[in-house]
Amino acid sequence: MKTQTPALTASSLAQTAGKKARKIRRKLDTAEAELQATNRMLARPPPHMPASEVAQALKHNTAAAAEVHEATEELDVVAELLDDAHALQDLETGLDGETQPAGHGKSGEGARSALPHLRNQNSTKG
Repeated sequence: MKTQTPALTASSLAQTAGKKARKIRRKLDTAEAELQATNRMLARPPPHMPASEVAQALKHNTAAAAEVHEATEELDVVAELLDDAHALQDLETGLDGETQPAGHGKSGEGARSALPHLRNQNSTKG
């Protein structure tokens, strides 16, 4: 028996974006704390600090910076999800401002086929 795919709704996209944003926030908080600790230590290294420890601190700093970069890319995904949620909300609401029942959109092809079209419209507006 086939399992049914959950409905793609503006609400589900917004919930997914919210979950991703919270996960990214935790990742950024951790990376920020690591960067601050490493930068403090590198700014005033203890006397006679072995070069291997300085190298390790620099390596740690580079890893934390990579985490920040990765989180920034994930925020781009969150922004896309929110854009999709807004576009889907517009589709669900329709031109007359009344909410359409889920699964009863204008084309009958479903939201999955409409999202690429909407993304193309948004990118040409920009």
